[in-house]
Amino acid sequence: MLAFRQVSRRLNALRMNLTLFAIGSLLVAVPAWGQPRALKKGEVVKLAPAITPNIYMATAVDQDGKVVIRVSALEIRIRNTARDDKDAKGWITCWTEQDPLILGRQIRAYNPSGKKIDDRAVLKALAKPVAVACFQRKHKDDPELPDPFYAGVFRDDLVILVFEAKYWLR
Repeated sequence: MLAFRQVSRRLNALRMNLTLFAIGSLLVAVPAWGQPRALKKGEVVKLAPAITPNIYMATAVDQDGKVVIRVSALEIRIRNTARDDKDAKGWITCWTEQDPLILGRQIRAYNPSGKKIDDRAVLKALAKPVAVACFQRKHKDDPELPDPFYAGVFRDDLVILVFEAKYWLR
């Protein structure tokens, strides 16, 4: 009986050690799961556009001779629901207006073909809240103009806005 108990303890200890080793091995790999892959030596890849667009809502107004653009982004907010309502969604998606940006100083406007839009045309196009494609430059090497790759994706009357991410992030 005593021998059985000792063997059982050793097996339990071995099982626990193996379990901890397996979990520990997985935890070591966790930081690498979200990492981008490295280029292999000599590998040739086709480069994609450095900045991808986000679709937001924007309006523009003339304030003291400056065109001020107000961009609203999608935001998910938690909402209160009744505890007994099992089918209720605990969040809503809403538009959240960001800090206003001044055209020509903090933000630039283009048409889908990459041609800059003048102040008057921006005011007319963004007189009421409409969908816009926004390109946020996050790095000094990011292109100033929207990539021509996207020119055929958008309709001709869409306004494309390009701005530095530092003006956007609060």
